[in-house]
Parts: sequence; C-alpha cells; structure tokens
Amino acid sequence: MNVVLLLEGQGSYSTEKTKQLIQHDSNASALWKNADKILGWSISDLVHKNEHTGMLETDLAQPMIFLMEYTAWHCAKNTLPEAPNCVVGHSLGEITALAAAEVLCFEDALLLTARRGEVMQKFTSKEPQGMAALIGASSAEAEQLCKQVSQELDLVLTCANYNSPSQIVISGYRKALERAAELTTSVLKPLQVTRAFHTPLMKFAADVMDEAMSKLKFYPSKIPVISGVTARPYPASWTVRHLLKKQITSPVRWTEIMNYLQEKGFTTFLQTSERTLFRDMNPELRDVVCWGSLEQWSNGELYNFDNLFRKGSSVLFAVGVLSDCLRKMIANPWPENIASEDVKQAQGCYHTVLDIWKKQASEPTQREVGLALKNLSKVLTIKKIDSKTKSEQIENILEKYGIKGMY
Repeated sequence: MNVVLLLEGQGSYSTEKTKQLIQHDSNASALWKNADKILGWSISDLVHKNEHTGMLETDLAQPMIFLMEYTAWHCAKNTLPEAPNCVVGHSLGEITALAAAEVLCFEDALLLTARRGEVMQKFTSKEPQGMAALIGASSAEAEQLCKQVSQELDLVLTCANYNSPSQIVISGYRKALERAAELTTSVLKPLQVTRAFHTPLMKFAADVMDEAMSKLKFYPSKIPVISGVTARPYPASWTVRHLLKKQITSPVRWTEIMNYLQEKGFTTFLQTSERTLFRDMNPELRDVVCWGSLEQWSNGELYNFDNLFRKGSSVLFAVGVLSDCLRKMIANPWPENIASEDVKQAQGCYHTVLDIWKKQASEPTQREVGLALKNLSKVLTIKKIDSKTKSEQIENILEKYGIKGMY
C-alpha cells in the first residue's frame, strides 16, 4: 500500500492532543524535556499554557508546531502497520518532514525551526506586508492578477501557495493586496500574517537560514521527502540546504505535489491528527484517496484502497537524476551516417551512467550526478544535437530537481 505522511506548516492548531501525549507517553515527555534543554528555554511550559498556536508570535509558533507534529510522528511510528513510503511538509512542515525522514537530526531540526521563526519575527518593513487566499480563481488567473497589480503599483505581489486548483494564496505588500481585492471577481480572504512569506521579499530570511544550515549535517533520507520547490523528491542529501534556502522565497507547489503523488500510485494520505486541513484544502481528492490520521492508521481503522487505486508505480527517489540522464541519452535520435567509433563512444557514456545507477543503495553523490550530466552532454554532442537544445535538455533536469545553481 502506498502511504504518504503530510505535515502541516504554520497555523492555528489545538495543543490538547500534544498535552495528552506528554502526560501519558514517556517518549513524548522525554522529547519535550530534551527540547527545553536544546532551546535553553521551556517550550514545555509554553505548550501547557496555550490552548492553540494561533495567538503565538512567529518565533514561538514555529518551533512549537514543529515539536507538535514531530512528537505525533515520533510516538506513532513504531505502532504503524506499515511505515509511510513518502513524507511531505507544507512550508514550515518541510523541516519536520526532513526530521521524520532522518535527513536532519532532531536537535538540528528544532534549532533550525527556532531560527526560522526568530528571523521572520524580527523582520520589519517600511511598507506593510501580508497574504491572502484567492478562492475560486485558477492558477493562471491568480498569476495574471498578481502581474497586473505589480506592474500597476510597482509593488511585489506574487503567488505564494498553490494549495489546490481553486485556492491560491497570494503574497506581497498590503497595498498590492488591497488593489487585488478591488480588481478580482473571486473571493480574496486576508490571512492573519504581517509578512509576505514565500516571496522575494523574504530573501533576507533565506540568507540567514543558509548561514544557519552551513553548520548542519544532512543525512541520506530513510523515506523519500518531497520538496515544495520542485514538487519532486529531494534527489540527494547534499541538495537539502540549497532547496530549503530557495523554499523561503519560492511558492509552495502543493497542487503539483498532490498530482505527483497520485500519479505515483499513493492511495492513503495521513496527517498527524484528526485535523482535516489537507483534505479540506484538496476537495477534488476526497473520493480518490483515503484520508486519515496516524492514530487511525495504527488502529487499523482505514480502508485499504490499494486494490482500487494502485497504479503499480513508485517514487523515483535517489536515482531520479540518473534515470533522466539515461532516458535523454536514448530518446534523442541518432544522426544519419553516424560513425561506428562515435556509436561506441556514446554507448560507453551510457554504460558509465548505467553503472552508477545500478550500484545506488541510497543516493548518488554530487560528483556522480555531475559525471552523469557530463556524459549526457557528450552523448548529445555525438548525436549532433544543436547547442541550444542540448543546453535546454540539461537545464530542464537541473530545474526539475532544483539543483540548477549547483552545477
């Protein structure tokens, strides 16, 4: 059965379930006590004094939400009938996803979310900023609206979260949001935030986070993690810093992620609690996949939709970049009157990459991916693919896996 774990980003969530876990589960209690030591202040006291996270400032809310989500996973993972085959986090939740997949150790993930919240809380802007949910508009209509307002006012306004085909969050300066409300015929619902998250206005935060991540160690993933930047699995642990930095200034491609997971045959979508955030955000999927919580999955309360919706495919994780290189080597046609020596050379390039692909136990190294791209370039040259097309094909691979700036 193909199961995906969905982890939430910043929002207003009840703390009741977490308090019960801390009180009755020794693993949860130990985790929060350890968190107090790591942070140097009592986040345990904070969770007990607050009924939900909605009233907390960003610097407190982000580590709190990370801990709540991670605690639920930490306490449930050994009781599940089957471990998730993939994990996805929405915005802030992507760090939780990386921790759940053991790409980041718990301490580093907690400190990183605390730093993320701190830098976003301290940010001040001369011009007020904000975000709003555009409901009923397509992605093309939302993008056109943002473009029109930005050009008219010379102020940043852009799509920040593609949450579903009919719900897109736009983000930017408050004046631009107000103008968008005047122009659109769709519903525009302001969000209770004072910053333009997932826009170029967050570059300062991306730079600070990049510096913080330079001190961290990223490990090969135990479970494939989907990047919100590419809507595809992280190709390797050494791409995490680069993609997490980009995530802060890039839109969350949630609709593409949901479509990708369906295409790959995922049939059961789990959240850490009985909250229905993602199910409600994607109403078009309600009758297509099975939604539930970790607790329901652990108790065997979810119907096995596997036989109904399995498509027999799986997520191409660590070897995705290598597979794409091999496919492009084959897909491009041979020119007429190709010399036999050239054919042998091209076949040698293909087998070099194929040998790397075959030996993958977890993930390719950065050097191996570079070698694959180099051999792909050689084959395209041998096949007399024009330089523009060759550059486009290689760039498409780099863009697809979010590693364009790394080669």
